[in-house]
Amino acid sequence: MPTEFNPQACSSRDVAEFLGVTLETVAKWVRAGCPCKPSGKARSALVFNVPQVNRWRYIQNAYQSGQEAGELAEKQVQIWDLELALEVGQKEASRILGYDIGQHDSVWKQRNFSEAII
Repeated sequence: MPTEFNPQACSSRDVAEFLGVTLETVAKWVRAGCPCKPSGKARSALVFNVPQVNRWRYIQNAYQSGQEAGELAEKQVQIWDLELALEVGQKEASRILGYDIGQHDSVWKQRNFSEAII
């Protein structure tokens, strides 16, 4: 792997090394729909985002157990993505407001925002 590993912009070789699989396995994943994009460089190299690859693998492994398991895995991944977005949003709001809004969860939960909806 390069000295500065960027999990959001990896080569096939980086992904294989990081996840402990062969280049052949990564190539199989690509043929099966693993998320990646062309790098724009010579020899049609691909760029991978490791978190996206892991989410895809999680869902694929669940589908091997059956349709229902796969659908549940997709929903779980959506929940994780939403939780991460919420956490990032809370940190950004805390930075802007100058205090940790995570400490004020009870205040947010007690408010009735239905009056503000028109």
